[in-house]
Amino acid sequence: MSELLISRITVAFSLIPIAMAIYRWNHLNKALMLFFMYKVLSLLLNLGEQFFIWYATKYYPSVEPYLTYFGIQDTSFIGILYHVIAFIYLGRFYKTLVGNTAGRIILWVAYLLLSTSVINYCFIEGYRVYGKFNPGASAIFIFGTAVYYLYQMFRSNLSLPVRRNPYFWLSLGVIVPNLLGVFFFLIGDAVHQEDYSLFTALSSFKNGFLIIGQILMGIGFWHAPFAKFVTLPEQK
Repeated sequence: MSELLISRITVAFSLIPIAMAIYRWNHLNKALMLFFMYKVLSLLLNLGEQFFIWYATKYYPSVEPYLTYFGIQDTSFIGILYHVIAFIYLGRFYKTLVGNTAGRIILWVAYLLLSTSVINYCFIEGYRVYGKFNPGASAIFIFGTAVYYLYQMFRSNLSLPVRRNPYFWLSLGVIVPNLLGVFFFLIGDAVHQEDYSLFTALSSFKNGFLIIGQILMGIGFWHAPFAKFVTLPEQK
């Protein structure tokens, strides 16, 4: 199965949480709407990346001068947009869930990492490589904030069974693929530069975790009606 086909299958699975969110639209509160926007923008970006690959493959002569001029060999230059979306929307999502001092810290860390990632993209590692800092910072931030929320959730007096908590499933949905994201932080850039075939194979393996994550997020939005039974800090 080709890398492109696996990527397209992954994009197709990303429709699951979006479709479920639309189905549960009347039950989406502020937090769920932030996560919904994160998923929609991520999907649009994925579709844009797929379109770029298709167009560059089919009409290569028309884009060759630009690719050569900017030194673009793959879609690594698009990666910064995924990180920007994650920092902005997941940062605000978890601020809404955690609230108070911890929530403000999460948001400030998100914006700090966002600014640093843009600087790194423009002036340090650049846009021609997969990079080490940007994907690592994004994966660690998402993984860390989701785990912190789950920790806080289990410490609180739960008035709702965990299996009914939409934020529990959404957090699992971002934790699972970012387990490998942390791994890619350690070796991704080196493998990308030294053995691109191995990098694509690892990326395809990561897509399997992304598919699992999409299913978990879909379960989260399915339980959106129970969000009204979860007291958020701003509601206290």
